[in-house]
Amino acid sequence: MNAQQKISRGQLGALLILSGAFRLLAQNRGGAPAGLEAVFLPLAAAGIQLLFVTVALFLLRSREGEGLADRICRYGGCLPGGLLCWLLGGWLLLAAADTAAQASFFLTSAVFPQAPALFFVLTMVLAGAYALRKGLEGLCRTAALVGAIATLAMGVIFLASAEHFQPAYLSFAGVSAGSFLGQAFSEAVRSPEPVLFLLFCGRVKGKGFGSAVLWVTVSGGIFSGAALLLWGVLGRTAGGQLFPFFTLTAIAELSVFRRMDAIYMGLWILIGLLRITALMLGAQYCIGKTLPANRESALCILMAGSVFAGGALLAGRREWLLGLEGFFRQGWGVVFVCLILPVIFLISGKRKGKRRIADE
Repeated sequence: MNAQQKISRGQLGALLILSGAFRLLAQNRGGAPAGLEAVFLPLAAAGIQLLFVTVALFLLRSREGEGLADRICRYGGCLPGGLLCWLLGGWLLLAAADTAAQASFFLTSAVFPQAPALFFVLTMVLAGAYALRKGLEGLCRTAALVGAIATLAMGVIFLASAEHFQPAYLSFAGVSAGSFLGQAFSEAVRSPEPVLFLLFCGRVKGKGFGSAVLWVTVSGGIFSGAALLLWGVLGRTAGGQLFPFFTLTAIAELSVFRRMDAIYMGLWILIGLLRITALMLGAQYCIGKTLPANRESALCILMAGSVFAGGALLAGRREWLLGLEGFFRQGWGVVFVCLILPVIFLISGKRKGKRRIADE
C-alpha cells in the first residue's frame, strides 16, 4: 500500500456514510424514539459525533499524513503503544464480526430461510479479505460508486413509497429531553465510524476538520431523511418490525421493478461488505504498526480468520447479537479513543516537554 496516495474528502465521507448506513438498515433492536423524535435523532447524534471528533483532532495535533495509529505508536511508546494498537484492532475486528453476523442473520431470516448462516458469513469475510488487499484508496473509490448507486436507489424507493406517505403519522411522542439526549448519545457512540475517521484522516487531502464536517453533516441529513420516509410510511408499526426498511421496500412498488426489496437486498450486501472491509482495514492500520512490514499477508489471514470465527459464533443467535449491541451502545471504545486517549497524550506530551527543558 502506497502511503503517499491520497483520497478526497468526498470519498472518505462516502465510505463512512455507507458504513453507518448498515446500522440504519439492520434489524430493529427496539426502544428507539418514534415519530418526529426518530427524525431528529440522527441530527443530534451527528452533532455529538462531530463534537467528539473535533475534540480528538484538536488534542491529538497529528502531523501531516499521520493517523491515529501513528499517533498512538509515537506517543505511547513501544509496549504501551503496541498494546493499545492491538486492543483497538481487536475492538474493530469484533465490530466486523458483528457486521458479518448481522448480514447473515438478515439473509437467513428474511430472504433465504433455508440457507446455512455460516455460508453468508464465510462469503462476506472472504470478499472483505480480498478487498482489503486493494487498500484505502480502492475501498474509498468503490464506496463513492456504491454511494452514487445507493442514492439513486433510495430516490427510486422514495418515489415508489410516496403514495403511501402519511404526514399524520409524524408527531411528537412526548419523549423527555433527557431521554432523547441519552438516545442520541447512544446512537453517536455505538458505531465505530468516528474511530475509523481518526484512523484514515491522515490520508485525506486537506484539513481533517473539513472532512469531519462534510461526513457528519451529510450522514446526519441522509439518516434523518430516511427516518422521515420510514415513519411517514409505516407509522407506529415501524417499531414492531424486525427489519423495518426491508418492510418499507417490500411495500414500495413501481411498474418497472415491481417490488423494491430486491434492490434493497443487493445494496445492503454491498454496504455490509464495505463496512466489514473498512473495519478490517482499520484493524490492519492498528495492528500492522506493531509488526514487520513484510507481514501483511499473514496479518490479513489472521484478521479474516478472527472475523469469521466471531461471525460464526454470533450467526443465528439473536440474543448474543442484542447483547453485543448493548456493549457497543455503552460507547466505551469511541469515548476512550475520542476523549480519554487524546487527553492522556496531551498530558504525556506536556510532561515530556518539561523533562526536555529540564535536561537542557
